[in-house]
Amino acid sequence: MSETRKCIYCDRAKGPNEFSLEHIFPDSLGGSHFSDLFKTRSVCQRCNSISGLFIDGSFIKNFFSQNDSSEAALRFVDLKKPAPLPMKYMGVLDNIELTEKEVCDFWMGPHGGLVYHIRKKADVRWDCMIGGNPIEKKKHRGTVYVYGQNNDRYWLSVLFLSCLEQFKGARFISGNIGFSAATEGEIPFLKNADTAEEKFILEQLNNLQGNSHKSKVAVTDGFDQRFLAKLALGLGVNFFGNQFLSAPYAISLRNAMWEKNITKRQGYGVKFYKYFNDEKKLNDIFAIEGAHTILLYPIKDELFLVTFLYGRKMIMIPICPDKTLWNSFTANGSIFIAAPQIQFFVGPIDLVDFIAFKGGVHNIPELTNLQSRIFDVSKLPPIT
Repeated sequence: MSETRKCIYCDRAKGPNEFSLEHIFPDSLGGSHFSDLFKTRSVCQRCNSISGLFIDGSFIKNFFSQNDSSEAALRFVDLKKPAPLPMKYMGVLDNIELTEKEVCDFWMGPHGGLVYHIRKKADVRWDCMIGGNPIEKKKHRGTVYVYGQNNDRYWLSVLFLSCLEQFKGARFISGNIGFSAATEGEIPFLKNADTAEEKFILEQLNNLQGNSHKSKVAVTDGFDQRFLAKLALGLGVNFFGNQFLSAPYAISLRNAMWEKNITKRQGYGVKFYKYFNDEKKLNDIFAIEGAHTILLYPIKDELFLVTFLYGRKMIMIPICPDKTLWNSFTANGSIFIAAPQIQFFVGPIDLVDFIAFKGGVHNIPELTNLQSRIFDVSKLPPIT
């Protein structure tokens, strides 16, 4: 009989065939490019699936996370090779007439372009997740109306590729992009409005061009907390071993990770620091434009996990309050840097060395190379 072992997320004994690879730092944020310290095979398939949908998904498919990723993508753009980039999410469009069963998500292209996704309205429980219920979205792909704002051939290509990546399997309709002999073969996925419903929607969207768009965005209070608790629990086990997993704080993290109610979650003894905690001074010291910074930072007897996602918002959580566990691992603190746009990862780097690098008095070749690849967004062409 096969021996069972416990899943670190649900603490239940499972058979060996019930476990799968879990990206503690989500694949959607570039976790596949991280070292094995940020991955585990000690999570059961059920927890992997549920946490990916409801914990990672709620954080990643969020208005703020989505738009931070869109801006960060431009920091590593390759002007010689068009590629899909994350688009900016502007909310659910209000000033358009649809059936009671439909909504229109309003997006802005990576650099120019307006995109309207008509999709099936989801249950209100999914209002805070961009695109609604992702399971339902796979069944009903919806219709996408595309409007160009940039005459630059490169950025039009980026817009098209981004639409195809974002709305896989949807029907695409041209808003203001003409079909000619020169372009017909290059954008075969764009169609003309055929049905009466498509023509009615297209007429409304045409009338909106150049006018105000009214949209609304729903955000869950504390949307980052369950993600942080999961991150701290998974990394704590990888960094400090089974001693950490059996500690009372690991139990608190697990409870906070699964708790849906924010009031109850905050009663588990885990300190959360808000996503909107925009500390410019700390950004200047620790963040790199467009890249993720994961910092292990000791403050007295606690070791904090501090993350600057895409070089922007700082989120942090105590990862280990027991100095006897973490002191031998990182007495001075250490840092990891990732730029998933270019499949870059480096770390751990001693915190003192990193600060010296940022101060210009110490060279870390990998980071020097990374900074040389950061694109100056002021050179982007104007949106017409």
